[in-house]
Amino acid sequence: MKLRDLMVYVAGPITKGCIIHNVRQAHEAAVEIVKAGLSVYVPHASCFWGSVLTECGKGFRPGPEVDGVHYEEWMHMYFAVIRKCQVLLRLPGESSGADREVQHALELKIPIFGCVKELISVITGKRN
Repeated sequence: MKLRDLMVYVAGPITKGCIIHNVRQAHEAAVEIVKAGLSVYVPHASCFWGSVLTECGKGFRPGPEVDGVHYEEWMHMYFAVIRKCQVLLRLPGESSGADREVQHALELKIPIFGCVKELISVITGKRN
């Protein structure tokens, strides 16, 4: 498998705490992963869907349903993506959703990393 064909799933807090910080943290990790030659899926990009985007700067706090999509439907979609990934990166921060994503990856025996630099080093064999 070519490095670019290897997909990394970025799991981390989205709505708990500061959404802007959480999205930025995920984006920064994703940029490092892409620059290392890997592919990446960032569920945090869902923050730019519909009402989340239009209300984010106004103190928007997603509830159990965003744009008619219930939380469990989002999780089901994310689990489907995880099944297609070869690696999961768990970003720091409290998140029951990210904890569930990690558990799902463990059940699938997908390697999990807690540090983007370590992930890149192990997967690519290159030290940063």
